[in-house]
Amino acid sequence: MRCYPDKLKAQLSKPLLPIYLIYGDEPLQVQEGCDLVREAVRAAGYDTREVISIEQDSDWRELADTSSAMSLFAEQRLLDLRLPSGKPGRAGGEALRDYCARPADDAILLISAGKIDSAATRSAWFKAVDKIGVTVAVWPLHGNELMGWIERRMKAVRLQPDRDAVRLIAERVEGNMLAAKQEIDKLVLLLDNPKVTADTVLSSVVDSSRYSVFDLTGAMLGGDARRVAHIVEVLRGEGVEAAPTLWAIQREVRELGVAAAAVARGAAPNQALSEAGVAPFRHKTMQPVLRRYKPIHWSALLHRCNELDLMVKGRRQGNVWDEILNVCLAVAGKAVKLPRLS
Repeated sequence: MRCYPDKLKAQLSKPLLPIYLIYGDEPLQVQEGCDLVREAVRAAGYDTREVISIEQDSDWRELADTSSAMSLFAEQRLLDLRLPSGKPGRAGGEALRDYCARPADDAILLISAGKIDSAATRSAWFKAVDKIGVTVAVWPLHGNELMGWIERRMKAVRLQPDRDAVRLIAERVEGNMLAAKQEIDKLVLLLDNPKVTADTVLSSVVDSSRYSVFDLTGAMLGGDARRVAHIVEVLRGEGVEAAPTLWAIQREVRELGVAAAAVARGAAPNQALSEAGVAPFRHKTMQPVLRRYKPIHWSALLHRCNELDLMVKGRRQGNVWDEILNVCLAVAGKAVKLPRLS
């Protein structure tokens, strides 16, 4: 039977089946799915684990030899078969069909594999595995699915993230769930307070730098062009990630754009900043910045930040830190002609 990754733990609470196949091109989910199977199998008394790594056709003989060999101590075994390519080939297909026809009485077979395409899921060997066992397909998550996964993961380790914190982590890792896990693990180690905001995540990124992202945005909002240029050079030289730096800049530009539009409609500055989601204690700092440009200018700067985001993600060519400097100087009120991005 086919099973979704988030349902595997519940499936394993039922009587164990002869075969479990976990496959896909998202390594963390494959690894954690296999860990769940190993844990359930061990709890059921299968104390011996024998690993079979498949690199070439001849290696499939080991599956038949290992499965047919009797344990010296009559122990129940887990046969842990690794198929990184996800392609068993002709020899592997035959070996798996033969195994499914006569599964070992004293063993459970766990197959961890790379991506298996849709055509292969209609093959005889896959259908044979699916008929007597459990198949679990995993895939990279994006957008709201990734954000939901990150939020659940953080809450599982007793963190209390807000929506912006989850969004920032999702944007930084770009679908790499192992990187997301590492970010969450780092936060658990660093934080005393379980509440996690976007600023908390940004602080964890630059905690080893002489300057922080907050120093940069502070200089930018304060209109201090000389300090902006200095901080950008320090952050660049110290290897601070461009992605979270840009995220913080985008947030300020987005809030200013929303507030400027509200002022243009007749709202008072404090009311406009509140509508934009700016905390009251920051209103005094943000009001002078709000008066620097008309709404159309803030809209153009936000569009520029969105284009620069593509550069950070490697989808456009250019020097990311030079472009970050240009945007920060523009926000600071220094006349900078922004060249077109290639």
